[in-house]
Amino acid sequence: MIPDKSDIAIQNANAVIHQIENGEQWQPMPEDDADKFTTVLTQWLAVNGRRPKPSLKNPMAVDQVRQANQYYQNILIQNEMAQQAQMAPSGPPGSKPGGPPAPGGTPKSSGAASGTDTNQSAIGANAQGLVQQADKAGDAQTLPGRAHES
Repeated sequence: MIPDKSDIAIQNANAVIHQIENGEQWQPMPEDDADKFTTVLTQWLAVNGRRPKPSLKNPMAVDQVRQANQYYQNILIQNEMAQQAQMAPSGPPGSKPGGPPAPGGTPKSSGAASGTDTNQSAIGANAQGLVQQADKAGDAQTLPGRAHES
């Protein structure tokens, strides 16, 4: 997908790349659109990541763009996890740890424990999947020949 260059967020992301290429200092801003920044930075890396332009004033530009891209990808993952946590059902009364047991339950096992365990398992599996996606994204951005963490 080619980003709309008239979009202000796209223009800001391109300005960040220009600053990094020229060796200028740059700080992420809370109002940056993480989705659009990730798109622009990923596209720049697809072109310049393996074979940087010899005209780059900043020899560390590729690594710095990778770091910026990872920063925005992490924000996207955190936002997705927060949305999923908000959408998860809270369960019936008494199913929360430390709360009074649901009717027919004991303090250790409320009557609705099996439903809650299923919800917690689904949330945990989903979170694990997001972490694996983030790991793969980070691995994909690592230069060939660099040592990978195990």
